[in-house]
Amino acid sequence: MEIISTVKKSEFFFEKIPIRSFLLTVITVLFLAVNLSYASSNWYVSTSGNNSTGDGSNGNPWLTIQFAVSNASVVNGDTINVAAGTYVLSSTLTISKSLYVRGAGEGSTTIDASANGTGYGIKIGASNTTLTNFTEIAPLVLASKGTSNGGGYGIHASNTPGTLDNITITHITVKDGNRSCVDLNGVNNASLSYITAQNAAYGNGVSLSGVNGATVSNITTSGNAWGGIAIYVSTHTNPQRGSSGVTIDASSCSLAEVNKVYSQDESGLFNTTETITGYDYIVKNDDNSESMGYRFYLDTQAHADSMALVFIPIKWAGSGPRSTIQKISTGQFYVDNGMAIQAAVDSAADGGVINVAAGTSFDSFSVVGKTNLTITGAGVGTTAITPSALIATGVNHKYTSNIKAVAFINGSTNITLSEMTIKSNTSTPGSGGPDAIVFWNASTGTIDNCAITGVYTINGVQTG
Repeated sequence: MEIISTVKKSEFFFEKIPIRSFLLTVITVLFLAVNLSYASSNWYVSTSGNNSTGDGSNGNPWLTIQFAVSNASVVNGDTINVAAGTYVLSSTLTISKSLYVRGAGEGSTTIDASANGTGYGIKIGASNTTLTNFTEIAPLVLASKGTSNGGGYGIHASNTPGTLDNITITHITVKDGNRSCVDLNGVNNASLSYITAQNAAYGNGVSLSGVNGATVSNITTSGNAWGGIAIYVSTHTNPQRGSSGVTIDASSCSLAEVNKVYSQDESGLFNTTETITGYDYIVKNDDNSESMGYRFYLDTQAHADSMALVFIPIKWAGSGPRSTIQKISTGQFYVDNGMAIQAAVDSAADGGVINVAAGTSFDSFSVVGKTNLTITGAGVGTTAITPSALIATGVNHKYTSNIKAVAFINGSTNITLSEMTIKSNTSTPGSGGPDAIVFWNASTGTIDNCAITGVYTINGVQTG
C-alpha cells in the first residue's frame, strides 16, 4: 500500500524559521536553563530579625550573621545582606561557604568582635568569598593588649593546610584590636581595596602571608604597632611558601605609620615579584639576625633616611649605620650622613652608582671584586670622608708591612671616586698614619674632582 503524506512542506517548523535563528534560540534557552540552575539567592539579616521564626527574606530576616551563614538554605554563591545596626559576636564569625557578605555601609553596619578574646573576629575558610560594606571592632583582651595574648586577628583568611582562592575584601573598616586588622594566609588571588585599618596593638593594618597574586589599593592605616602593610612568607603553618605577585598601589594609599610597607623573608622562604607602585625607595639592613630579610618600602628619600637612621636603630639597636637606601627606578644607592658607605658598596651590583650625601660622618670603605662602580659625593668640602677607623689592608710598602687606608680598592676595575674630600692625617705611614686611597691587585679607576687632605708630605701620590 502506498502512503501519501498530506503534510505540506511549508508546514515544517524549520521551513518557517531560518535554521540559524532556530539554533540561536535553542542555545539561548539552554544557557538560561543552566544559569537558572545556578542562580544565587539573597538572604537578609537584621537586628530586628528572628532566628526561630525568620526565613531569611527581606520581610522576615534572621537575627544573626552566623545563623545565616550556617543555614542549610544558604549555599555557595549566595549573598547575605546585613542591615544597619550593631551585631555583637560571642565567638568567631566563621564563613565556611563561598558567600558575598554585604553590610549597609561602613557607617551603618558594625560587627562587634571585641569580646572574642584571642579568637578571630571573622574567619574566612572558603574560596570565592567577598566581604564588603561594614565596620568591625576587632578582638581585644585589654589586660594583655600589645602582646600575643592581647586578642585575635580582625579578619583572617586561611584554609590550613590547603589554600584559598579568590578572596575579596572591599569597603571595610577594622579597628581597635590587637593582632593585624586584616590577615591573609595561603590565599591565591586576593583583591583588597578601600580598607581602613586602625590601632592594631600587636600587628599591622594589613598582613599578607604566603599570598600568591594580590592587588591592593586605597588602603588607609594608622596607629598599627608593626606597620601599615606587610608581605610575609607563610612559615608558621602550611602552606610553606613565600608570597609572590603582590601588587600594591601605594600611591592610592594613606599609610600613617613610619613603617609603611615592608616585606620579610625568613626560614629559607622568599617573597618574589612584589610591586609597590608609588614607593620608589627600599631600605634594608642585614647587619644582624633580627633585621635580616626585611625590605622597607618608602615613598620619599626623606622617609627612607628616617627609616634607615631612626626606626631601624630603635627597633634593632646598633643596626642603623649598616642600613642601605636604594632607589628602585634607577637602582642607585643613597648614603646619608651617619650611614656606612661600606654597606652600600657591599650591596651594589657591578655598574652601580652610590650617592653620598653632604656631611662629615662617613667612615672608611673598601671595594673588592667590583667593576664599573661609581661612588660620588655632593661636592668637595660638602661630602667629607673622615674615618674613625682605618682599613688594615695587609699590603706592604717600604714604610710599613700593613698599609692602612681610608679607601681601599682591591681587585676591582674602573672604579670612580668623585666629588668628595677624603681626609687622612699627617702621621707617617710607618707610625700608623694612613694612605688616603690605595688601588691594589691590578685595580683601575678614576679619581675625579676630589680633595685629599692631611697626607704626609712625601707620599701624597705614589705608584708602583
